[in-house]
Amino acid sequence: MTERGTSRLTLFSVRHPRLVVALAAGVSAVFASQLPKITTDTDPKHMLPVTSPVRQYNDQVERDFALHPDVIAVGIVNERGIVNRETLSRVIELTRAIQKMPGVVSRDVTSFTTIDDVTVVGSDLVVRPLLDRIPESDRLSRLGELCLRRAKVIAVGGGACLAVAGVGLARIQVNNNMIHWFRPESEVRTADRVLNARLGGTSTAYLVIDGGTADAMKAPAMLRGIGALQRELERDPRVGKTFSVSDYVKRINRIEQISAGAGASQKTYPTITKRTMKNVQSGHRTEVTYSNVAYDLGLDDGVFAERALQTPPLKWMQ
Repeated sequence: MTERGTSRLTLFSVRHPRLVVALAAGVSAVFASQLPKITTDTDPKHMLPVTSPVRQYNDQVERDFALHPDVIAVGIVNERGIVNRETLSRVIELTRAIQKMPGVVSRDVTSFTTIDDVTVVGSDLVVRPLLDRIPESDRLSRLGELCLRRAKVIAVGGGACLAVAGVGLARIQVNNNMIHWFRPESEVRTADRVLNARLGGTSTAYLVIDGGTADAMKAPAMLRGIGALQRELERDPRVGKTFSVSDYVKRINRIEQISAGAGASQKTYPTITKRTMKNVQSGHRTEVTYSNVAYDLGLDDGVFAERALQTPPLKWMQ
């Protein structure tokens, strides 16, 4: 706007003050009417574009670990330390009050009263709240005050313990077999040893094979490949027994490789020569065996006509 235009605007405002004030009030009222619709978003993630790698990675972490979009941390300060009856009582009251607040996921509130203390007593695994009750004596409070007064000594001692723990950490062997959580002479461990000795074992591992097509598992080559993989796995001394769809098919049908022809024209046909059916309730079983199976004998298509089958040729009958 030029200087001349500014002068005209100023003169207009001086000559019509009521109109100018009314216009300003109207514009302010229009903007004021939008104030209730304003929402405050303090999430720094929303300050980045949706396509930002940082925001996408943050969204992925929240999905993978089931994190909540809003997390609030409450700090408690006490010059004498928080390990005393009064402060711990306030922590319990504050935790319960926060859990009852609307919009708060109570199961995810973390404090002294909600986290678990996992210990091993003998051969038992004990899980209980870290702070299920307030100690009656002030020994815990005096211990906290001692830690504050001797902070450097405790820090040095803690560092030494941490170094020793680091050495031991390198020697830890992870065993996630729940059977070993019981004592060796317990009934569970005894039954486990019997099953391992007489059957395939109690620790099961599943291996999924994808054939790529819907009927891949029906192919004899696929079944042979699965059987070869089983034999390879059974060479490992830690593997007791394997079972697959190949074993299932073999159990129902006995398949043999029958060859026909000679030389370069020879072909091999996987053929079912034995079939077994068993009644699991009565234990009775029926077995069907096919013998003298041959291929490529030169049969004419006319042999399979309805008229020819009414009087089968003796040449092909036994």
